[in-house]
Amino acid sequence: MRQDYQLQECTGSEFKQTFPDVDYALLGYTIMKGFPHATGHDPGFTFPIFHHDYPSGGMTADCRYSVPCGLVIVPDVSCVTSFSSTTVQTKYEFSKSLSVSASVDSGGWGVSFPASAGYKKSSSEMSTGEFVFIISSAKCNYYFSKLITEEAPDFDPVFVKKVHTLNATGQNPELYHEFFETYGTHFPTEVTFGARFIYEHKMSSTKYESETKSGVNVAVQASYSGMFSAGGGFNMDSDQRQSASDFSKSVETKTITVGAPPLSDGDAMTWASHVKTSPVPTTHKLPSIELLFTERYRGKMNVDHDRIRKNIDTYKQEYCSYLRENGKLIHVIVWMLELS
Repeated sequence: MRQDYQLQECTGSEFKQTFPDVDYALLGYTIMKGFPHATGHDPGFTFPIFHHDYPSGGMTADCRYSVPCGLVIVPDVSCVTSFSSTTVQTKYEFSKSLSVSASVDSGGWGVSFPASAGYKKSSSEMSTGEFVFIISSAKCNYYFSKLITEEAPDFDPVFVKKVHTLNATGQNPELYHEFFETYGTHFPTEVTFGARFIYEHKMSSTKYESETKSGVNVAVQASYSGMFSAGGGFNMDSDQRQSASDFSKSVETKTITVGAPPLSDGDAMTWASHVKTSPVPTTHKLPSIELLFTERYRGKMNVDHDRIRKNIDTYKQEYCSYLRENGKLIHVIVWMLELS
């Protein structure tokens, strides 16, 4: 792969660069299992729905990058290395903070994220009322992809085979639940690729209440602490550095970096320079999977789209129960009661 950024002849035979990790734009996504703050890949992503096809695809207008058929991809190199912070005290607030990364059309699927291991761990600590979480984050973007819904990529051959199995079967809840398990409840139409640098701070509720009553803005303290820890302390005045120090002594902190490895020197700018190597989805727009069985995609498969779409609409109501019965959604009833 070429590493320089010199313009190439668009009609030349030179080997164009590709956008790293673009595979994510072609996968399905299960909103119950997703967890954007995962320390590894987001567990919500499933198997491929769409097939990557470079020979039939195009290239960016500057002729530097090859683009798979059915996608528009645009470089979007930008970073915000100053940390923004959010205080989280309930499961609802936690889910809301995660939803910043995943714009989901719920479409009757129920709540997002509760089946993921990361969500279960953090939310179980919140449910005791003993702790408050303060989430500080910085992020870098590398590129943006968008599905051309009018001329979408061809479906992946294995996905097509699974859909034909649905088409040959009548009312079969287990088969549809298996389909959701394999290909998800949603699929991405827009994805921003980059990296996230997250500090997840845990503070005792007693300490949080004491600080708040004293007029301390804990979220602001957390942002100072994030900047200081990530090598930005030289831009802070003495009061800000002291605030960061006081905060760090009163919390337990978990560091999460996705899309670029953590650096030994803790410098966020050095971290940001590594984003182009292995970017991951940092934000994505997720419509419900039954949209694949509407007029827009009819030409892609010779199946009874209307019947499959209606079956998905029926069985998605039961999918939460299916996950719960299989021990994958143990917190959902409690949370839904909290929301009501």
